[in-house]
Amino acid sequence: MKKDKQGCDGKTCLLCRLSLKEWAPATALYRKNFSLNKGETLFKEGDKVEGIYFIYEGRMKVHKHWGSEKELIVRFAQKGDIVGHRGIGGTEHHYPISATALEPVKVCFIEMDFFSGIS
Repeated sequence: MKKDKQGCDGKTCLLCRLSLKEWAPATALYRKNFSLNKGETLFKEGDKVEGIYFIYEGRMKVHKHWGSEKELIVRFAQKGDIVGHRGIGGTEHHYPISATALEPVKVCFIEMDFFSGIS
């Protein structure tokens, strides 16, 4: 995963589409943009949750281990979708799933601290 200098358009992802207009400057300031190549993993099952990802280009496979050598595909995420939100909640925040790029993907990343500062 590498930093994406271009960034998102501020209209595509779930956060940008559904949040208040007054939040736009704050999300623009705190978001980080990354790009992944096909087959690259965004996060793995069991990794500590650092934040939430919003896809603004490409498609990802959201999956988890099933048994000792099998994989269960939970869903396919695409442009505009949120990924990594299932790791929020409880006392320990770990991703219960993994996310892997099916094609070149660009994501916005917002750290958890941003959401805990909202009142």
